[in-house]
Amino acid sequence: MIADPGFLYKMFLEQVYTIAYGTWWEMKHRKERLKEEWGLALVNILSMSICNAAIVWSLAPCRSYGSTFKFNLQNTIQKLPSNVFERNYAFREFDMPKRVQSFFYKAGELCLVGLLTGAVSGSFMKLLASGKENLSVPSPTVRTSALSYGAVLGLSGNLRYQFVYGAERVMQQQFNHVGVVVFCSAIMRALNIYVGDFSRVSWLGLDVIPEQNKESIQQAYRRPSLPSLDQLGGMLNFNQSPKARSKRKVKRKVVMAA
Repeated sequence: MIADPGFLYKMFLEQVYTIAYGTWWEMKHRKERLKEEWGLALVNILSMSICNAAIVWSLAPCRSYGSTFKFNLQNTIQKLPSNVFERNYAFREFDMPKRVQSFFYKAGELCLVGLLTGAVSGSFMKLLASGKENLSVPSPTVRTSALSYGAVLGLSGNLRYQFVYGAERVMQQQFNHVGVVVFCSAIMRALNIYVGDFSRVSWLGLDVIPEQNKESIQQAYRRPSLPSLDQLGGMLNFNQSPKARSKRKVKRKVVMAA
Protein backbone atom coordinates (compact mmCIF):
# COMPACT_ATOMS: atom_id res chain seq x y z
CA MET A 1 0.00 0.00 0.00
CA ILE A 2 2.92 2.38 0.65
CA ALA A 3 4.50 1.63 -2.72
CA ASP A 4 1.21 1.65 -4.66
CA PRO A 5 -1.85 3.28 -3.02
CA GLY A 6 -4.06 1.90 -5.81
CA PHE A 7 -3.06 -1.72 -5.21
CA LEU A 8 -6.39 -2.80 -3.68
CA TYR A 9 -8.29 -1.14 -6.52
CA LYS A 10 -6.16 -2.94 -9.11
CA MET A 11 -6.54 -6.26 -7.34
CA PHE A 12 -10.33 -5.83 -7.17
CA LEU A 13 -10.48 -4.78 -10.83
CA GLU A 14 -8.39 -7.75 -11.93
CA GLN A 15 -10.60 -10.16 -9.99
CA VAL A 16 -13.77 -8.70 -11.50
CA TYR A 17 -12.33 -8.97 -15.01
CA THR A 18 -11.05 -12.51 -14.45
CA ILE A 19 -14.26 -13.90 -12.94
CA ALA A 20 -16.46 -12.15 -15.51
CA TYR A 21 -14.37 -13.37 -18.44
CA GLY A 22 -14.14 -16.91 -17.03
CA THR A 23 -17.91 -17.05 -16.55
CA TRP A 24 -18.51 -15.79 -20.09
CA TRP A 25 -16.07 -18.37 -21.51
CA GLU A 26 -17.72 -21.25 -19.66
CA MET A 27 -21.22 -20.18 -20.73
CA LYS A 28 -20.10 -19.82 -24.33
CA HIS A 29 -18.46 -23.25 -24.59
CA ARG A 30 -20.64 -25.37 -22.32
CA LYS A 31 -23.97 -23.84 -23.41
CA GLU A 32 -26.90 -26.03 -22.36
CA ARG A 33 -24.54 -28.46 -20.60
CA LEU A 34 -23.59 -25.78 -18.06
CA LYS A 35 -26.24 -26.95 -15.57
CA GLU A 36 -24.75 -30.44 -15.58
CA GLU A 37 -21.11 -29.32 -15.61
CA TRP A 38 -21.31 -26.32 -13.28
CA GLY A 39 -18.80 -27.92 -10.89
CA LEU A 40 -16.15 -28.17 -13.61
CA ALA A 41 -16.84 -24.60 -14.68
CA LEU A 42 -16.52 -23.39 -11.08
CA VAL A 43 -13.14 -25.10 -10.67
CA ASN A 44 -11.85 -23.43 -13.84
CA ILE A 45 -13.03 -19.99 -12.73
CA LEU A 46 -11.57 -20.35 -9.22
CA SER A 47 -8.24 -21.51 -10.68
CA MET A 48 -8.13 -18.47 -12.93
CA SER A 49 -8.96 -16.20 -9.99
CA ILE A 50 -6.25 -17.67 -7.74
CA CYS A 51 -3.59 -17.47 -10.45
CA ASN A 52 -4.53 -13.89 -11.25
CA ALA A 53 -4.38 -12.84 -7.59
CA ALA A 54 -0.99 -14.52 -7.17
CA ILE A 55 0.59 -12.79 -10.14
CA VAL A 56 -0.83 -9.35 -9.34
CA TRP A 57 0.36 -9.66 -5.73
CA SER A 58 3.82 -10.97 -6.67
CA LEU A 59 4.70 -8.26 -9.21
CA ALA A 60 3.14 -5.30 -7.39
CA PRO A 61 5.66 -2.66 -6.19
CA CYS A 62 6.65 -3.03 -2.54
CA ARG A 63 8.94 -1.37 0.01
CA SER A 64 11.41 -3.14 2.28
CA TYR A 65 13.64 -1.39 4.82
CA GLY A 66 16.18 -2.80 7.25
CA SER A 67 14.88 -6.36 7.51
CA THR A 68 17.55 -9.04 7.78
CA PHE A 69 17.27 -12.81 7.59
CA LYS A 70 19.36 -15.71 8.80
CA PHE A 71 20.42 -16.96 5.36
CA ASN A 72 22.19 -14.93 2.69
CA LEU A 73 19.82 -16.17 -0.01
CA GLN A 74 16.87 -14.60 1.80
CA ASN A 75 18.72 -11.31 2.12
CA THR A 76 19.61 -11.41 -1.58
CA ILE A 77 16.00 -12.06 -2.59
CA GLN A 78 14.81 -9.24 -0.35
CA LYS A 79 17.06 -6.79 -2.18
CA LEU A 80 15.50 -7.60 -5.57
CA PRO A 81 12.79 -5.37 -7.07
CA SER A 82 9.26 -6.62 -7.60
CA ASN A 83 9.47 -6.17 -11.38
CA VAL A 84 12.12 -5.26 -13.92
CA PHE A 85 10.79 -1.73 -14.40
CA GLU A 86 11.18 -0.77 -10.73
CA ARG A 87 14.47 1.13 -10.81
CA ASN A 88 14.55 2.69 -7.37
CA TYR A 89 12.65 4.03 -4.40
CA ALA A 90 13.63 5.90 -1.26
CA PHE A 91 16.99 4.71 0.15
CA ARG A 92 17.30 1.89 -2.36
CA GLU A 93 18.34 1.58 -6.01
CA PHE A 94 18.33 -1.40 -8.35
CA ASP A 95 20.92 -1.89 -11.07
CA MET A 96 20.29 -3.86 -14.25
CA PRO A 97 21.68 -7.23 -12.99
CA LYS A 98 19.31 -7.14 -9.99
CA ARG A 99 16.37 -6.32 -12.23
CA VAL A 100 17.20 -9.21 -14.56
CA GLN A 101 17.57 -11.53 -11.56
CA SER A 102 14.18 -10.33 -10.35
CA PHE A 103 12.57 -11.33 -13.65
CA PHE A 104 13.83 -14.91 -13.47
CA TYR A 105 13.15 -15.19 -9.74
CA LYS A 106 9.55 -14.09 -10.25
CA ALA A 107 9.23 -16.54 -13.14
CA GLY A 108 10.31 -19.43 -10.91
CA GLU A 109 8.14 -18.28 -8.02
CA LEU A 110 5.04 -17.97 -10.17
CA CYS A 111 5.79 -21.27 -11.89
CA LEU A 112 5.72 -23.05 -8.51
CA VAL A 113 2.42 -21.36 -7.63
CA GLY A 114 1.02 -22.43 -11.00
CA LEU A 115 2.18 -26.03 -10.54
CA LEU A 116 0.48 -26.24 -7.14
CA THR A 117 -2.72 -24.57 -8.35
CA GLY A 118 -2.84 -26.72 -11.47
CA ALA A 119 -2.32 -29.94 -9.52
CA VAL A 120 -5.14 -29.14 -7.10
CA SER A 121 -7.38 -27.96 -9.94
CA GLY A 122 -6.65 -31.06 -12.02
CA SER A 123 -7.45 -33.33 -9.07
CA PHE A 124 -10.82 -31.69 -8.54
CA MET A 125 -11.55 -31.79 -12.28
CA LYS A 126 -10.73 -35.50 -12.41
CA LEU A 127 -12.98 -36.16 -9.42
CA LEU A 128 -15.91 -34.19 -10.84
CA ALA A 129 -15.55 -35.58 -14.37
CA SER A 130 -15.35 -39.23 -13.27
CA GLY A 131 -19.12 -39.74 -13.24
CA LYS A 132 -19.87 -37.74 -16.37
CA GLU A 133 -19.76 -38.73 -20.03
CA ASN A 134 -19.64 -36.69 -23.23
CA LEU A 135 -18.21 -33.53 -21.66
CA SER A 136 -18.71 -30.38 -23.69
CA VAL A 137 -15.21 -29.13 -22.73
CA PRO A 138 -12.27 -31.55 -22.37
CA SER A 139 -11.05 -32.22 -18.82
CA PRO A 140 -7.22 -32.16 -18.66
CA THR A 141 -5.25 -34.67 -16.61
CA VAL A 142 -3.59 -33.68 -13.33
CA ARG A 143 -0.16 -33.63 -14.97
CA THR A 144 -1.33 -31.51 -17.90
CA SER A 145 -3.15 -29.12 -15.59
CA ALA A 146 -0.13 -28.65 -13.31
CA LEU A 147 2.37 -28.12 -16.13
CA SER A 148 0.02 -25.84 -18.04
CA TYR A 149 -0.74 -23.54 -15.13
CA GLY A 150 2.95 -23.48 -14.23
CA ALA A 151 3.79 -22.36 -17.77
CA VAL A 152 0.93 -19.86 -17.86
CA LEU A 153 2.08 -18.10 -14.69
CA GLY A 154 5.84 -18.50 -15.04
CA LEU A 155 6.15 -17.68 -18.74
CA SER A 156 3.11 -15.97 -20.24
CA GLY A 157 1.74 -14.29 -17.12
CA ASN A 158 5.10 -13.10 -15.81
CA LEU A 159 6.05 -11.55 -19.14
CA ARG A 160 2.68 -9.89 -19.72
CA TYR A 161 2.34 -8.37 -16.26
CA GLN A 162 5.93 -7.15 -16.27
CA PHE A 163 4.99 -5.02 -19.27
CA VAL A 164 1.72 -3.96 -17.61
CA TYR A 165 3.51 -2.58 -14.57
CA GLY A 166 6.14 -1.00 -16.79
CA ALA A 167 3.47 0.69 -18.93
CA GLU A 168 1.71 1.98 -15.81
CA ARG A 169 4.98 3.43 -14.54
CA VAL A 170 5.54 5.24 -17.84
CA MET A 171 1.97 6.61 -17.86
CA GLN A 172 2.34 7.90 -14.31
CA GLN A 173 5.44 9.81 -15.37
CA GLN A 174 4.03 11.15 -18.64
CA PHE A 175 0.41 12.00 -17.79
CA ASN A 176 -0.44 14.66 -15.24
CA HIS A 177 -4.11 13.70 -14.90
CA VAL A 178 -4.76 10.73 -12.61
CA GLY A 179 -8.06 9.88 -14.33
CA VAL A 180 -6.31 9.28 -17.65
CA VAL A 181 -3.84 6.89 -16.01
CA VAL A 182 -6.63 5.00 -14.23
CA PHE A 183 -8.73 4.70 -17.40
CA CYS A 184 -5.83 3.54 -19.59
CA SER A 185 -4.71 1.10 -16.90
CA ALA A 186 -8.20 -0.42 -16.65
CA ILE A 187 -8.45 -0.90 -20.43
CA MET A 188 -4.94 -2.35 -20.62
CA ARG A 189 -5.59 -4.85 -17.83
CA ALA A 190 -8.85 -5.99 -19.42
CA LEU A 191 -7.12 -6.60 -22.76
CA ASN A 192 -4.26 -8.34 -20.98
CA ILE A 193 -6.63 -10.86 -19.39
CA TYR A 194 -8.43 -11.47 -22.69
CA VAL A 195 -5.23 -12.00 -24.69
CA GLY A 196 -3.48 -13.99 -21.99
CA ASP A 197 -6.28 -16.51 -21.66
CA PHE A 198 -5.52 -17.84 -25.15
CA SER A 199 -2.32 -19.41 -23.81
CA ARG A 200 -4.18 -20.98 -20.87
CA VAL A 201 -6.85 -22.49 -23.12
CA SER A 202 -4.28 -23.75 -25.62
CA TRP A 203 -1.89 -25.33 -23.10
CA LEU A 204 -4.71 -26.95 -21.13
CA GLY A 205 -6.14 -28.37 -24.35
CA LEU A 206 -9.55 -26.80 -23.77
CA ASP A 207 -9.76 -25.72 -27.41
CA VAL A 208 -9.77 -29.36 -28.60
CA ILE A 209 -13.17 -30.58 -29.79
CA PRO A 210 -14.30 -33.70 -27.87
CA GLU A 211 -14.77 -36.94 -29.83
CA GLN A 212 -18.56 -36.98 -29.52
CA ASN A 213 -18.74 -33.43 -30.86
CA LYS A 214 -16.40 -34.37 -33.70
CA GLU A 215 -18.74 -37.13 -34.82
CA SER A 216 -21.76 -34.82 -34.86
CA ILE A 217 -19.81 -32.22 -36.82
CA GLN A 218 -18.63 -34.82 -39.33
CA GLN A 219 -22.17 -36.06 -39.78
CA ALA A 220 -23.29 -32.51 -40.44
CA TYR A 221 -20.62 -32.16 -43.10
CA ARG A 222 -21.53 -35.49 -44.68
CA ARG A 223 -25.17 -34.51 -44.99
CA PRO A 224 -25.86 -33.69 -48.68
CA SER A 225 -26.78 -30.05 -48.86
CA LEU A 226 -26.23 -29.63 -52.64
CA PRO A 227 -27.08 -31.97 -55.54
CA SER A 228 -24.30 -34.26 -56.70
CA LEU A 229 -22.50 -33.78 -60.01
CA ASP A 230 -24.38 -36.66 -61.61
CA GLN A 231 -27.70 -35.21 -60.53
CA LEU A 232 -26.63 -31.77 -61.68
CA GLY A 233 -25.51 -33.13 -65.04
CA GLY A 234 -28.79 -34.97 -65.47
CA MET A 235 -30.71 -31.81 -64.70
CA LEU A 236 -28.71 -29.88 -67.29
CA ASN A 237 -29.22 -32.53 -69.95
CA PHE A 238 -32.89 -32.64 -69.17
CA ASN A 239 -33.19 -28.90 -69.52
CA GLN A 240 -31.20 -28.82 -72.75
CA SER A 241 -33.07 -31.66 -74.57
CA PRO A 242 -36.08 -30.37 -76.55
CA LYS A 243 -39.42 -31.68 -75.58
CA ALA A 244 -40.85 -34.17 -78.10
CA ARG A 245 -44.17 -33.07 -79.56
CA SER A 246 -46.95 -35.45 -78.77
CA LYS A 247 -49.05 -36.61 -81.72
CA ARG A 248 -52.57 -35.40 -81.68
CA LYS A 249 -55.08 -38.14 -81.97
CA VAL A 250 -58.10 -37.28 -84.14
CA LYS A 251 -61.18 -39.33 -83.82
CA ARG A 252 -63.18 -39.67 -87.05
CA LYS A 253 -66.81 -40.55 -87.15
CA VAL A 254 -67.71 -43.29 -89.61
CA VAL A 255 -71.10 -42.75 -91.29
CA MET A 256 -72.76 -45.91 -92.48
CA ALA A 257 -74.40 -45.60 -95.92
CA ALA A 258 -78.06 -46.59 -96.08
